[in-house]
Amino acid sequence: MSWASYIPEELSVQPFPLVVLTGLDIKHNAVHKEIWNGFNSRSNLKFRYLLLDGDHEYPRAKNKRSLEVYTERGILKTNWFNKHLFNIPSLVVVFFDLEWDEQNWKEKQMECATKVELVKQSLNDRNSKVILILIQKKPNLPVDNDNGLARERYPSLCSACGIKTSNLYLLHAEYLQGYILKLEEDAFNEPTQSYYNQEIRAIKLKRDSLIKVTHQYLLVRLSIKIAFFYEIKQDILKAIEYYKLAYQSVLDIRSNDPNVLEIKLVAGIINFKLCKLFFDIKHPLDAIEQFRKHIDIFKVKIGPVDLSFEHSAWLAKQFQIMGELFENAYKKEYVSAVQTQHPGFYFHSAATHTIQRRMNLKELLNNKSLTFQQYDSENKSPIELLNNLEYFGQRPWRQANKAIEILDQQKETEALTCLIELEKKENLSPLITSLFKQAIFHFKQFNCRRMKQYLSISMAEEYFNAKDYQESLK
Repeated sequence: MSWASYIPEELSVQPFPLVVLTGLDIKHNAVHKEIWNGFNSRSNLKFRYLLLDGDHEYPRAKNKRSLEVYTERGILKTNWFNKHLFNIPSLVVVFFDLEWDEQNWKEKQMECATKVELVKQSLNDRNSKVILILIQKKPNLPVDNDNGLARERYPSLCSACGIKTSNLYLLHAEYLQGYILKLEEDAFNEPTQSYYNQEIRAIKLKRDSLIKVTHQYLLVRLSIKIAFFYEIKQDILKAIEYYKLAYQSVLDIRSNDPNVLEIKLVAGIINFKLCKLFFDIKHPLDAIEQFRKHIDIFKVKIGPVDLSFEHSAWLAKQFQIMGELFENAYKKEYVSAVQTQHPGFYFHSAATHTIQRRMNLKELLNNKSLTFQQYDSENKSPIELLNNLEYFGQRPWRQANKAIEILDQQKETEALTCLIELEKKENLSPLITSLFKQAIFHFKQFNCRRMKQYLSISMAEEYFNAKDYQESLK
């Protein structure tokens, strides 16, 4: 049930500044391929690299809208994290083969300037930075040396390309590894940090102008954006500060049946980020305290009665994610675990809530008479776009709408029936047994014999209910 307990996969990715390399023909040029491998194949990456064509079309920057006419349509867009991790670069690096003593200098300079201009145009008014790196095979003499050609042509090339002289660098083809490390330190750090600082300043300026009562959704979204950009910059304490502000802003939104799932999903995303960052900086008690507070607040926000199984699925996912975060931190030796506090407790709770999810559905079907309709291309299902939502947690039949009340009750009833029918098709036994196995592993590791035995019996019962008698007897 991904729609009710969705945590984007990209949130598990370590965020780094996105740097696009262009101008490298790795298929036909061995030096270019070696340059690409030199940047992209090392284990201690400080940046995320993409190799793209110079005319690659990046996502277009949105037109600025006045807050006076702004209408809130949802809290957080489903594509936002992915877009800033993998699609919008903080820096575009243009590589070009050019020696200072090139015979056809003017033609080559014009060709280089054309490539740089093409990149600038393709960025579509984004604030992404652009630098130029010349690949040279001859010894790189300093520009202020007696090398007259270099001293003359350096500013000329910068002027033609419309870049500052500080944004032009040299890469010697025979000493790639040393040059690559130096370029990352000298050429990439400052512009990438400058890009994210610029984005943060612009968002803070917008955030400070909001009216809290009328822009509650936007307040959450902008706080998440600021936190995420700080996280990309590796300023973890600042990221935690703004994720906390975002979480508090979510709590300030009044929840009701139409919007409770959207609020829970966004709160779950922020909670995931906070717990992960607390574990990363080796503050496990803060992570555990944040998670307990999160569950205490939202365990009573069930939502529509007919979708109580949805709430159990959401709770199960929260505990499963916390167990995984705790487990990963323990493996990396960021934290220690003890017999009374280890990942097994969270996996056990996740299994328990998943069983409750199944019981919720069974109880609903026993107590309510439902008519399941057939849908086709002409008579489309109201949940057709269930896995293609614009905003996290919204209902596909009333997307991009700040839901306060149900306007079309008949359509709402039909849509909820579709979700119930979809849940009927779910086989939860594999998920339940998997969670029990993870829990048993940790209780065994910490020598909790009684708990291990209890969970083993529970897992055997689950296999029995699933009619997998061979596994049940093991």
